[in-house]
Amino acid sequence: MKKAKLFPFAILTALAMLVTSVFAQARDSDEVIISFGESPIYDGNTVQAKERALQEAFSAAITQVMGAYITAESFSQNFVSIDRSVLSKTKGYVKTYEIIEVKQETESVTLKTRVVVSRESIKDDITALGILLDAMGNPIVQIQAQDEGLDAPESAPVLKRSFVAKGFYIVDEIPDRQPDVIVSVTGKISNLAPFGATGFSGAVVNLEAKATQQSTKKVIASKDVVANGAGLNETAARKEAYRKAAEEIAPQLIEAISEKWGQELTAGRPVRLIVKVSDYGQVRQFSKDLEHIFGIKKVDLKSFQSNEAQYLVRFVGQTKTLVDLLMKIPTDKCSVSIQRFDADSIELLVHHP
Repeated sequence: MKKAKLFPFAILTALAMLVTSVFAQARDSDEVIISFGESPIYDGNTVQAKERALQEAFSAAITQVMGAYITAESFSQNFVSIDRSVLSKTKGYVKTYEIIEVKQETESVTLKTRVVVSRESIKDDITALGILLDAMGNPIVQIQAQDEGLDAPESAPVLKRSFVAKGFYIVDEIPDRQPDVIVSVTGKISNLAPFGATGFSGAVVNLEAKATQQSTKKVIASKDVVANGAGLNETAARKEAYRKAAEEIAPQLIEAISEKWGQELTAGRPVRLIVKVSDYGQVRQFSKDLEHIFGIKKVDLKSFQSNEAQYLVRFVGQTKTLVDLLMKIPTDKCSVSIQRFDADSIELLVHHP
C-alpha cells in the first residue's frame, strides 16, 4: 500500500472552492464541525471517491449536530425517517465547507473537513418528524415506596412532586413507558411514643432510598435520612415523620441522579465490544465504522489477539440501542452478526467486503 499523500493547503482550498473568511461569519444558529469522510477508490476514479468521502463527512457533521436534539434510542427507532428526511439532505444543511486535508492511499481516500452546519434547519426537520426532545437531561423515573406502619406510603407522593418540579418524567407502578431509573424507598419506624398527658404522639423514622439504572441494573444513588414527626395519634405522627424525611431526601436524590445522568449524556457510559475479525486490517476499518455511529462519543481499541479485538466505547444510550445501530451499518461497509450482549458488553462478528 502506498504512503498516504498529503496535499498542499492551497490546492485543497482550490479544490473546495472556498473563501475561509466565510467561517468567521457563521451565525449563532450555525455550528462549525470538524468531520472526516472516507471512501474506497473504484476503477482508479479518485474524483468520485473524493465526492463520496465528502458526502460522508457532511453526514458525520450533521449527525453530530443531531446529538444535541435526540437520543440514541430515538435515532435508532426513527432511523428510516431520519435517513430519508434529514441525512439524505446533507447539502441542504451545509452552509459552507473547507477541505483541510486529503489523504490518498492505493485503495481509498480520506478527507478532513471543516463544515458550517445550519443547526436551526436540522432542528426544524427533526421537530417536523415529531422526535425532538424537550429535555434530554432528565430520565424517566418510577418511584416505589413502602413506609412501615402505613397502608399507603406517605413518602412516595412527596418524592414524586419534588421530581416533577425539577422536570423529571414520572411513570406509575405499571408504566406504559419503561423507566430509565427506579427509585426504591423503604421507611422504618425507629421510635414511637405518646407525649405524656397531651394526647399527642411522636414518631422517629428512618427513610432509605436507592436509585437503580435499569439499563445496567447498577445503583447510581443511595441516600438515607432520619426525621421525626408529631400528631394527634400514632398514624398522624408517622405520616408527618415520613413526609419530613421525604422532603429532606428528595433534593439529595435528585442531585445525585442528575449528576450521574449528566455525565452519561455528555461523555456516554462504557460498553465493552468483543469483535471477531479475520485480520488487523478489518480492525482498523471497523474502528472507523464505530466512530460514525450515532451516540458513540469515544472509541478505544484495547487489544487485538487471535483474530479478536476488544474495544471500550463510550455510548450515550442503552446497550440494546447500540446493538440496533451496529446492525444498521451499511452492508457495503461491513456485515455485522451479533453473538450476544448484556447491559455492559456486546460480542459480534464483523466482515468487511
